[in-house]
Amino acid sequence: MNNVDFGIFFFNSEDSEISGNYALHAKLALRTRVAERFPRVLDDGWHVLSGDLFGPRNIHMIITSAVGSPDASLVDLELTDAFAEGRMPGFVPYVIGMFMCPAEAMRFADGRLKKDKVAGYLGLATLVLPNEQALLEVANGLMLPMTKLNSIS
Repeated sequence: MNNVDFGIFFFNSEDSEISGNYALHAKLALRTRVAERFPRVLDDGWHVLSGDLFGPRNIHMIITSAVGSPDASLVDLELTDAFAEGRMPGFVPYVIGMFMCPAEAMRFADGRLKKDKVAGYLGLATLVLPNEQALLEVANGLMLPMTKLNSIS
């Protein structure tokens, strides 16, 4: 496998406009927008890495790594500044890591999430990983569980 596209979508889980389960809120919002360009994410078995991000250290290393051509230019500046300084942004970010999905579909979803002003959405960081091993390393660095995009956890 060559060149694996990987996207990290960030949400503010403490946004006052989110009622109920923010994991479900974030997954449904993302799933809907990505599906406009890549309908396979609607499959019941589509998996992502998702959960609360408790430490900024690993995400800082991933976003600033020389491997994978990271691009965090679509992420909220306050969030990237916090990560660059090695600190948390004042809330616990909810993260969805998506892979095996075309980068174009992820960037399209980012634009739609922003245009639609989805509550809590903070942006997308993208990476182009050289192989499946690099994908596993990034996944391990995020330390997030693998879940179905259609699930509430």
